[in-house]
Amino acid sequence: MSRILQGVFESRSPKLTIGFCKDLHGLSNQVSCRAVIDTGFTEFAQISVDLAEELGLDRRGSVQYVLGNNEPVYLDCYSAVILLNGVPKDGVVSATPKQGEVLLGMDFLRIFGLSLVIDNNTGVYVVDREFLSPMVQGWTPVFLS
Repeated sequence: MSRILQGVFESRSPKLTIGFCKDLHGLSNQVSCRAVIDTGFTEFAQISVDLAEELGLDRRGSVQYVLGNNEPVYLDCYSAVILLNGVPKDGVVSATPKQGEVLLGMDFLRIFGLSLVIDNNTGVYVVDREFLSPMVQGWTPVFLS
């Protein structure tokens, strides 16, 4: 995979183009989509139940999430493969009954070994963590008051 991949801002959200498929044997049957990188979502990814059924994903169980209003929600979980720039990684995705955008969480970045970089002038990037680390060593964050 390239050390730096550029995404886009759409509807004020950072997005990447990815592929989804059931397993490594079905890489040729992937579905491509533009997914939101959600820094408030800790899991690998979230898709719609319709997409899970379209891909024929294997159900793994269910998980409870607590929404911002403290309301518990139970979602089914599935095994899936996400492809980023042709590189496949498998993980567990949750599926919501609502049609909506595909979400990529912080586990997506961790599993792919990526860091998210957002620049006001040039946009959204995911950067190979090992490529970024030497660039930011010794860097001290500046907190605005």
